[in-house]
Amino acid sequence: MKPSVQAQSDTAQSGFLAWRQHHQSVAIESLVRLAKHPLSSFVTMLVLAIAITLPSSLNLVVRNLSHLLGPESSTLQMSLYLSANVTASEAQQLASQLQGWPEINQAVYVSPSEAKQMFEQREGFEGLIDSLPTNPLPGLITLSVKSATLSAEQADNIERKAIQLNGVASVKMDLQWFQKISAIVVLLNQLATGLAILLATGVMLVVGNTIKLAIDSRREEIIVIKLIGATNAFIRRPFLYLGLWLGLGAALLAVLLSKISEYALTYAVSSLIDAYGANVTLLTLGLNDGLLLLAGGASLGLAGAWLAANHHIRSLEPQ
Repeated sequence: MKPSVQAQSDTAQSGFLAWRQHHQSVAIESLVRLAKHPLSSFVTMLVLAIAITLPSSLNLVVRNLSHLLGPESSTLQMSLYLSANVTASEAQQLASQLQGWPEINQAVYVSPSEAKQMFEQREGFEGLIDSLPTNPLPGLITLSVKSATLSAEQADNIERKAIQLNGVASVKMDLQWFQKISAIVVLLNQLATGLAILLATGVMLVVGNTIKLAIDSRREEIIVIKLIGATNAFIRRPFLYLGLWLGLGAALLAVLLSKISEYALTYAVSSLIDAYGANVTLLTLGLNDGLLLLAGGASLGLAGAWLAANHHIRSLEPQ
């Protein structure tokens, strides 16, 4: 019994070693085949890289738009203008009350004198209020509303609740701007998703066509190998690695193209931001994004190769 178990274990181990060795050899062989035709391999990878870069770049643009303007990272501003008879202590108490609302990030009281100073800091308005008999600016409370999951109906509810508070004369909130930006971000997200699906299909088709041509060029070899008992899985393996290398190489080129586009865009946008004196940090392609592109490109190449090789190798049978 024991020798039989030992023999089975040795057989399984040797079978695994042979399987691993074959994978290593066909992986290297597939890479060498690509290297033998550098120009055609590069052109194929470049076409695939462009298809991978387009949705990833659009996704980066959408993320930056959301970061700069959209509701997922910004806050919706609301201004509560107070009645003239509201004292500073009452206004501070009201601000503390508003701070406790679950929808509010921050509530800050701005006194009439502070509002005057802020107004006079604007170019062309220096000394304007001093020429008036009294300060016409009311006290106000500025609210930063949590807008990451805020709908238009919820924003209306906050506005209605705020206007009913004692001492609040009027409420101003730029809800239309918020709704427009939200709609634009959602539209661009959907566009990026649709483009990613479309171009991912295109990548798989290009890889599949390349694998079909490779199978056609080795048609006689495949038929001979089948005659001596090779399985479809055994024959398919080199073509799977060929698709894997194509997808991985294309993804590496896509990362390079994305970084080049990113630097060009960052330079142009930074000039615009500096012109307006804004302090904004743009999102860039990070390590996780790069690894995701590599994994996605390799997976698409492998999937396209498997579909094409599985179909065409089955159709090649010895006569």
